[in-house]
Amino acid sequence: MLGLIIFGVLHISIVFGLFLPLLTVSVRRMHDIGKGGWWYLILLIPMVHFILASKFIDIGNTEWLSSHLVSLIQTIYNIIVTFCSIIVLVWWCTNGQPGENKWGVNPKEEIGTF
Repeated sequence: MLGLIIFGVLHISIVFGLFLPLLTVSVRRMHDIGKGGWWYLILLIPMVHFILASKFIDIGNTEWLSSHLVSLIQTIYNIIVTFCSIIVLVWWCTNGQPGENKWGVNPKEEIGTF
């Protein structure tokens, strides 16, 4: 039991410790390709779907729903998660805009030599 608590605290500490660096690198990457940093929030769409779905489906009491409807909702959720993740992955792998955009100079381009 104590090991589980320690693991949980360690896990939460790592997640919160890596959140801000991941967010800043992701926003900078969005700026490199000419998109606003707010586009990174597309990954929250699955969370909104999950929250709405959990309001309508009580996990412990799904007698009023057919198993087919529950499977359909889970499938839709999985498709949305996959679609949003693929979009962000493609954006991360896209080359930045050549030259300068409204967020500054492309970091891949040579600014000057020392």
